[in-house]
Amino acid sequence: MHAHLLTAWLLGNAADWRSAMRQVMAASLPSPCSLCDAPLCDMPRLLALGQPDVVLWDREARDWISVLQILARRAPHALQVVVGRRWTADEESLAQALGVHHCLSRVQIDATLPALLRTRLVPAFSSVCPEESRMSVLTAREQQIVEALQNGLDNKSIARLLGISPSTVKTHLHHVFDKLGTTRTQLLLHGR
Repeated sequence: MHAHLLTAWLLGNAADWRSAMRQVMAASLPSPCSLCDAPLCDMPRLLALGQPDVVLWDREARDWISVLQILARRAPHALQVVVGRRWTADEESLAQALGVHHCLSRVQIDATLPALLRTRLVPAFSSVCPEESRMSVLTAREQQIVEALQNGLDNKSIARLLGISPSTVKTHLHHVFDKLGTTRTQLLLHGR
């Protein structure tokens, strides 16, 4: 059976911006994946080849609303992240109404994009990614807690084992569930 390869598009008119974002995306996306870097004017050609799983694009184009409308129609299931210098509340509302998942300012990129991509895409492509890759989005402490949980320990026992409070265990588990897009039950059923 052939597994679906994650397809990511990086669209923007400024080559230097695309180059910088390519590095961020390449470090953040599950492997293997297909990463296409192109100017916005190439979007119709790309859409003719198939639908992306994720689109990161630069809103600095004059016709950014047209881009939103095309992507909403032609790639409705893609995770869309749009980057702009700044967003007004009306612009952000319009973008989200047209299917954009996240509107980021340029200053948010380095701090926000890697975690966002890992959190949203690793769970969706866990059947493509090996379990080790899926778990790599977790901190060392979160991995210890998951392992203890999958070995049958409850929160209090995990806390005693690791020398932390039960509320800290609970906080770590909430982060694990968010990062992996899972629940406690699913984590126990699909343990390593």
